[in-house]
Amino acid sequence: MFANVKAKLLKVDLRKGGRKVFTFETDVRMSAGELDAIAEMIDQDVNLGIDAQVISYRIQKLAKTNDPVISYKVDDRGVVSEFREEGKQGEMDLGLPPEKHEIVEEELEISREVVNEFILSGLSPRHDDLDYDFKEILERHNSGVSYLRIAADLELSSGRLAEVLEEYSRRVAPLAAKWDEWRQGRSKAADAVIEESLKSQEETAAPADVGHEPDGEQLSLEDAPDTTQGSEHDDPMHGVDNDLPGQES
Repeated sequence: MFANVKAKLLKVDLRKGGRKVFTFETDVRMSAGELDAIAEMIDQDVNLGIDAQVISYRIQKLAKTNDPVISYKVDDRGVVSEFREEGKQGEMDLGLPPEKHEIVEEELEISREVVNEFILSGLSPRHDDLDYDFKEILERHNSGVSYLRIAADLELSSGRLAEVLEEYSRRVAPLAAKWDEWRQGRSKAADAVIEESLKSQEETAAPADVGHEPDGEQLSLEDAPDTTQGSEHDDPMHGVDNDLPGQES
C-alpha cells in the first residue's frame, strides 16, 4: 500500500523510550479511496520519507561588485553551461598577477519541484562522484515506487539514497534556476506571438464599414406610403353627408 502526500511538518514531540511523534498538516484534496488507504495504515509500521519542498544552496559573489563568481548561460536547446569571468585584459597584457577579490557567500532557495523538473528534462549534468541516474530515480518514484525499493535496487540504504539525492539537487540548483528562467522567457515569448497572431486574424476578418448603411429596418418602395392618393385626413369632404338638403337620394 502506497500513499504520496504533500504536507507541512508542524512539530515533533519526543516521548519516553526514544519514541517520537510527528504531526503533519495538509490541505491537499483526497478522494475517499485515498483517505481509506491512509486510514488502513493507522497503527501499522510504515516507511516515512520526508522531502523539504525547497532546496537551499549557496553561491559565491565578489564582495566589491556583488557579481557572481560563476555565471550561467542557456543555449537554444535549454542546455545550461557555466563560465567564470576572467581577469582584466590590461592586467593580463602587463603580466600583472590577478587581483585578489574578497569572496562572500549568499544562501538562496529554489522550489524542489523546479529542480526535479530540471532533472527529469534530461538536461542536468552528471557528476563522477555521484554516478547515479537521477532522472530514472525520479521517474520511478513518480510512478509510485518507494524510495526504499529504489534504494534496495541500487544496493543503498534509504538514508544514503536520501543523502545523494539531496546533494545532487543542491549542486544542480543554480543551473535549474537559470533553466527555469529560460523556459519561462520562452513561454512568454510564445504567448506574445500567439496573441499577436490572433489579433492580426481578427483585424483581417473584421468587415469594413465604408459604404454600408447603418443597421436598422430597411424599407422597400413597395412598403413606402402612396403619396399620390390623399388620405382621409386630406379629403375635405370626408365625414360630410353627401345627401344635402334639397337633393333627392
